[in-house]
Amino acid sequence: MKIKEWLEKTYKETNLDIKDMNGDKYTETRPWIKCVDGFGMSVQARSSAMCKPKRTMSDGDYTHVEIGFPTMKEELIMEYIYNFFAEPDPTDAVYGYVPIEIVDQVIEKHGGMI
Repeated sequence: MKIKEWLEKTYKETNLDIKDMNGDKYTETRPWIKCVDGFGMSVQARSSAMCKPKRTMSDGDYTHVEIGFPTMKEELIMEYIYNFFAEPDPTDAVYGYVPIEIVDQVIEKHGGMI
């Protein structure tokens, strides 16, 4: 499954009757992506995430997404690390504005999603 399809399938609005700064409904955090070889990561896309477009969309039509806390260092995303510290731990970091093509490459490299 490609990341755009996964983003669309995992879109879920909260029960809260409030909207974000763009007027979009709040959404639940998407579940972790787990791959065949044991690699995992959080992938988020909504107005409060480091994604493009910076909106909350149900169709998954993003060009860039936010990755968080991968279970191991992944060289394909290292250039997108959000540098909180001088030498961040790659498994305890967030990666902003990662192109979806790169996310698909990471998933493929690790054997696909379970």
